[in-house]
Amino acid sequence: MIKKYLAVALFSALFTGVVETSSALELSQYNKFDTVSRIINDSEVTDNLRKMLENHYQTFIDNFDVFGEPHTTKGGGLFVEGWLKDLYRENASALVINPDGKIFAAWVVPESDVIQYQSSDNSQVINADIQRWAVRFNTMHFATTEQSLVVGSETKKLDTEKFTISLINKCGHFDSECDKMYYLGMRKSDNSTISLKGKTVHDSAGKIIGSTYKNGEIAYTVTYAPVKLVVSKGNHVLVEQSGQWLK
Repeated sequence: MIKKYLAVALFSALFTGVVETSSALELSQYNKFDTVSRIINDSEVTDNLRKMLENHYQTFIDNFDVFGEPHTTKGGGLFVEGWLKDLYRENASALVINPDGKIFAAWVVPESDVIQYQSSDNSQVINADIQRWAVRFNTMHFATTEQSLVVGSETKKLDTEKFTISLINKCGHFDSECDKMYYLGMRKSDNSTISLKGKTVHDSAGKIIGSTYKNGEIAYTVTYAPVKLVVSKGNHVLVEQSGQWLK
């Protein structure tokens, strides 16, 4: 079990706007690469994030697989960022905690073309440190209100015995050729997730028949008709399961 490192007094004050000078000093101890991950594992932080993000919380927190170098913001707060391994520009989140008690959060996921953003004071003005963080996402823009439309892409879900999978074609229609395919899989036994980038696969006539994704030496290949998932390492098949499309 991860030991708590942040004082309860700091986080009980975060949403009341009352923060003592000592609280700012508490934040400073997490401004190190080897200690920053502790702030996300602290129950007081996650409780406050849950209240602010509600049903978006799990999407936001799941991106903290790899942590970037934290830094002190101009206003004396703490900036923290994270992403899924090998998906620095596809699955990423950023968090800013200010000494005055405000919290700012932003995140991106492959199935959306926008940067989601929320703050504890519901301000539509994007935090400056998060704006700088967002530069890496090129043409993506912030969505400060609820937005579920996916522009220029199509998503389909499929179900197998052990996995529920979302496949996203970022190039347009689902059956169009694309080197920006994304695989978002959830294992039913423990709800663990994996996010991979891949490309479509076509037959000798040029018809799209599936898509394939790499996770190191492991390949995840989905054929579309009939629906089948094959997980392999080299020539060795690790998993082979038939499935069905979900509406």
